[in-house]
Amino acid sequence: MRPTLTLKKRPATLLQPSASEPTVPAAPVPAPPPKAAPKKPGKAELARLAREAIKAENIKRGSEQAAKRAADRLRLEPVVLNYLKSLAIIKEPVEIDGQRYFRPLMRRVDKRLNEVLRQMPEGAGCSNSLMHDMTTEFLEAHVTQRDYLQGMLYFKKRFDLEGTVVEDISPKHLKSAQNRLAKLTGTEVS
Repeated sequence: MRPTLTLKKRPATLLQPSASEPTVPAAPVPAPPPKAAPKKPGKAELARLAREAIKAENIKRGSEQAAKRAADRLRLEPVVLNYLKSLAIIKEPVEIDGQRYFRPLMRRVDKRLNEVLRQMPEGAGCSNSLMHDMTTEFLEAHVTQRDYLQGMLYFKKRFDLEGTVVEDISPKHLKSAQNRLAKLTGTEVS
């Protein structure tokens, strides 16, 4: 019969170096390097830090201006739209032979409108660019409608805000109006 082998847990014996074997001394643990004194930033580092500070200030100032612009727009938009819609040349088309035509506005009418709006008490403190953006958006919607483009082709003259003829429409602008009208109606330009 064969003997049964079993594993018994015995504490491991540590090998002791024999007296005849030379012992190797343990390697010395290196000491942590001394902490370096903080370096003074160089010119390049100072310039970078200055640029970052300026950038952060500009971002802050930009967000403040955007918030002010949004608040001004909410306050002014109804006033501007009511004024522009109240102008006779914009709200009242001319009817000729059953066809409605808006009278073409003089060039750079937006500058004149901005001057009038800036004179209003509600326009005080508003940025010029905001006032310009609001009038331009309104005028863009007005001058691209079918009745306005047909008015350009019919009258061939430009009118001021009071309805007085101020100048002829250039052939280039007439051609542009004809092309836009053709796109709106789906007809071909002859």
